[in-house]
Amino acid sequence: QDILGQYGDKLVALHLHDNDGSADQHNMPGEGTISWHHITANLRRLQYKGSICLEVVDQYNNESNYNSAMAFLHRAQRKAQKFARKISRE
Repeated sequence: QDILGQYGDKLVALHLHDNDGSADQHNMPGEGTISWHHITANLRRLQYKGSICLEVVDQYNNESNYNSAMAFLHRAQRKAQKFARKISRE
């Protein structure tokens, strides 16, 4: 079922996170097993211009390299900006 195809014109905000399918892990996009290509292509097709919010935490990442909260926030900001660029491409 293509939820974005059916209801995408009603979409006003995104709350994004990734996981490996075993739990609701709230990893950053691209750090799990979700295939973002289909999602970004559909959002690009819809010309989505709404808000993007990452719902991410670091508690499930066993290979965490974040030595501070600021480093984690900077990485989250870069991930959100990268996602925004992917959905705004022509």
